[in-house]
Amino acid sequence: MPELNSQDLTLMFVDIPTVSAIRDMEGELVVREFVDKCLALLSDVRVKHHGELIRSVGSTLLCSFENADGAVLAACDMQRIVAETDFRTITRATLRMGLHSGPVTVRGGSCTGEVVTTTARMVTIAKPGQVVSTEQVRTRTSAAVSKWFTSLAGSETMEKRLRVKLFDVGWRERLTADTGAEVPVVQAASRTSDTVLAPPPQDVPYDQHSKRDTVKQEWDTNEENHPDWRAASRRHNAVREMQERMAAQRATPTQQAAAPVSNAEKTMPPTTWEPPASSSRLCLIWREKVLVLDAKNTSLTMGREESNDIVLQVTTASRRHAEIRYRNGAFYLIDRSANGTFVYDETGRELYVEEAECKLGSSGAICPGCPQGQAECEALLFWVQGK
Repeated sequence: MPELNSQDLTLMFVDIPTVSAIRDMEGELVVREFVDKCLALLSDVRVKHHGELIRSVGSTLLCSFENADGAVLAACDMQRIVAETDFRTITRATLRMGLHSGPVTVRGGSCTGEVVTTTARMVTIAKPGQVVSTEQVRTRTSAAVSKWFTSLAGSETMEKRLRVKLFDVGWRERLTADTGAEVPVVQAASRTSDTVLAPPPQDVPYDQHSKRDTVKQEWDTNEENHPDWRAASRRHNAVREMQERMAAQRATPTQQAAAPVSNAEKTMPPTTWEPPASSSRLCLIWREKVLVLDAKNTSLTMGREESNDIVLQVTTASRRHAEIRYRNGAFYLIDRSANGTFVYDETGRELYVEEAECKLGSSGAICPGCPQGQAECEALLFWVQGK
C-alpha cells in the first residue's frame, strides 16, 4: 500500500471551458493542437512557481503548491499567458480557476480529502477568465499578495453551502500595476455558452482563419496557400491511431490472444484500490455541476441521450453509455457501451471496462468512450468522502 501522510497545501484546479466551443466550431484536429499548446504553457508556469501536477484529464488540471503565494502568482501568470497568446482559433481561450488551502492526504503522489473536493467546487463557481479563491488561501499569503483579493460578489448562498468565505483574485489589476501593461479582457460569457469570438490579426486575410471542416479540405489545397498541411496530417494520423487502438481493445478474446500485448498493465484492474466505507458518498464533477451518490441517491446514468443524468457530447460515447451505482456500501461503474469506459485511479493507473462493471476507488477519473490525453475526451472527476 502507498504510504499515507498529511500535508498543508494550496491546491489549484484549472479548467479550459473554451475547448467545447473550439471543438464544435473547428473540429477535433484544431482542438487537439489547441489543448496541447495550452497545457504546455500552463505547465511551464506551474514549474516556474514550484507547483506539482496531481492529475491532468482532458482539459482540466489539478496542481498543488507548498506556498500559497506561489499558487496565487501562478494563477495570475496562467491567466495572463492564455489571454495574451494567439492560439489561432476562432474562439478566444479562457481559463476558470479555483484555489483552496488546507490539510491534504497524500498517497502515491496523489491527493485526497475535503480540500480536493472544495477546490473542484471553486472552479465550477468561477466564470471564464476568473480566479476564485477561499479565505484559507488569503490568510496564508503575504501582505503584497493578499491585497489582490476582493470578496466574490453574489456568493452568499455558495459560501453557506461550502462553509468558506470566497474571494475574487484580481489578476488583471495585479499585472497592470506591476508592469503597466493592459491585459486583454474577455467579455463575461453566459453560463450557457462560454464562446467569445476573437477578431483575426489585422495583417492576415480573414479567409485564412476560416473553419476547416475536414482534413481532406486541407490536403486538397496547395502548400503555398496552406503551409500547415503537414501539421494537419500529423494530427489526423494521431486520431487514426487512437481509433485503431480502441478497435483493437474491442477485439474478440481469440484475436486478443493472438495479438502481442504491448501494455498488459492497462488491461489489469489496479490492485491498490480500496472499497469506500458504507457511510461514504461519491462526488462527481461534471462541467459546472457536482453530482452526489450515496445510500439515498443510488444511481446515475451517462450517455448521449438527453434522458441521461449526464449528457455526453463526445462522439465515441453511446446513447446509454454507462451507469454508476451505489451497492452494499461501495460504488460501481457499469459499462453498457460499444467503445467501453476508461477508469483511472488516484495513481493514474488505467482500467478499461467494456460491457462489465468495476468497483470505483477513493478518487480518480472516468472517461467514457476514449482514454484521457485525447482532445475529444470528456472526463468526469470523482472523489469518495467518508462520514
